Amino acid sequence: MLRLIVLAVLVCGVLSSPRTSGVKTGTVIEPKNDKVFGCYHTNWSQYRPGAGQFFPYDIDPFLCTHLFYSFAKIANGVLAPYEWNDESTDWSKGMFEHFTDLKMQNPGLKTLLAVGGWTHGSAGFTEVVASASSRKKFNDHAIGYLRKWKFDGLDLDWEYPGDNVRGDDPSKRPENRELLTVWCAELRAAFEAESAATGQERLLLTAAVAAGKGNMDAAYEINKFQASLDWINLMSYDLRGAWESVTGHHTTTRPHSEDDADTQLLTVEWAANEWLARGTPASKLVLGMGSYGRAFTLAGAENGVNAPASGGASKGTYTRETGFWSYYEICEKLAQGFKVEEEPVRQIIYAHSATEWVGYDDINSLDRKGAIMQGLGLRGGMVWALDLDDFRGTFCGQGTWPLIKKMKHMCLGGDYSPPPAPTTVPTLPPTTRDPNAPTDPPTQPPTRDPNNPCAGVPDGVMVESGPCSPEFHHCSGGQIIHTQSCGSPLVFNEACSCCDYTANTPSCQN
Repeated sequence: MLRLIVLAVLVCGVLSSPRTSGVKTGTVIEPKNDKVFGCYHTNWSQYRPGAGQFFPYDIDPFLCTHLFYSFAKIANGVLAPYEWNDESTDWSKGMFEHFTDLKMQNPGLKTLLAVGGWTHGSAGFTEVVASASSRKKFNDHAIGYLRKWKFDGLDLDWEYPGDNVRGDDPSKRPENRELLTVWCAELRAAFEAESAATGQERLLLTAAVAAGKGNMDAAYEINKFQASLDWINLMSYDLRGAWESVTGHHTTTRPHSEDDADTQLLTVEWAANEWLARGTPASKLVLGMGSYGRAFTLAGAENGVNAPASGGASKGTYTRETGFWSYYEICEKLAQGFKVEEEPVRQIIYAHSATEWVGYDDINSLDRKGAIMQGLGLRGGMVWALDLDDFRGTFCGQGTWPLIKKMKHMCLGGDYSPPPAPTTVPTLPPTTRDPNAPTDPPTQPPTRDPNNPCAGVPDGVMVESGPCSPEFHHCSGGQIIHTQSCGSPLVFNEACSCCDYTANTPSCQN
């Protein structure tokens, strides 16, 4: 009964009654020269606690030209929802509908459904591209699914086709590189045929693609597959991270001569130029930017770039991911005394305490990415993700959406008034964690009631269904409200609240 009550509260109090904390106003975007500023929304941000909780109806519909809903998945060879409340029901609107309803406020806005993501893996995509019949099955279903939920297109986020890119993933196949080209051509043809037959505006087709050389080589026939796409979203972030033994900025702008040859390629500048050099027109390339930072635990007294590190830094207060901090959580760290540094050769900023280090962008360092975008004449930019900026204006003293407003200006032009630097440290929400409290996750997950692993667990937290299991539960009110499963061969790792390999997962080490 308690589970039903909790679910009813969520449905009636959250889904049916969107927050109305302020009236959104703005001008319908009319980008010049078909410029793009795309913004990704993550459907798991609804589970964050307190001030970090984020829903589609929290999005300002005048910020972006295109919104991407992340993620749908592939199940039984066709599109399917990831979350329990993505689709509407007879008794409540779902998140898809709240998302596409934003076009009622801004008729110039376009919404796309993104399928895949890192956690999804390759298996579903491999199943789809394997034959002409399986591709047609997906394509035909996708058209109906996108129209039903009023999306304007599909964004393919296959991480990644080809070989050598997902460790021990058994679905990796070298032939996927060529099959992706075939599939995109057939999907685009299906979208065009449906538009011609119905008179509706053609569905858009885009793809989120890798920025690292190894993935570029293995995953894409770059000069061919892009021909079927409206544009490509270059994921020029996550280039460095806590999987390394030294600190590194995940959106490094330019290389440094002191880095080794491989690291010098892990830059935004190199990635953008390489996609162009391999045959992508500048009019089809959209530069990715991040509204978050990758954070490390320092392993000694050094605190610069390439300082020794011992893994990811503490979990974000709201993202609850090890070594992954939203911009507003970084502002929280700055308020606690982190020192900001600039590295002019790499054209980056970072911040550190005595024990932790984070690389990120602020409204000033974003200018370096804007210079690349404009200098190369790219189609525009995109951001991962809306829910990681200071969307409430609570933390950073720079008003609402400070990073995304700056990115919009860089991509689309128009008036822009940079927010003044705060003269005082912002007052942080009462849900902020005590900076002196221990933050390291336990080496083993806590003992839980096997009949109810959510018992005693805070709202919004995700827990394993059992040791070393791919299945995990979302908790609220001490009860399970939704269950998901990681794609093979991944299992759920509570230490990072993510799907991970067994070698990295504490509960698999017994």
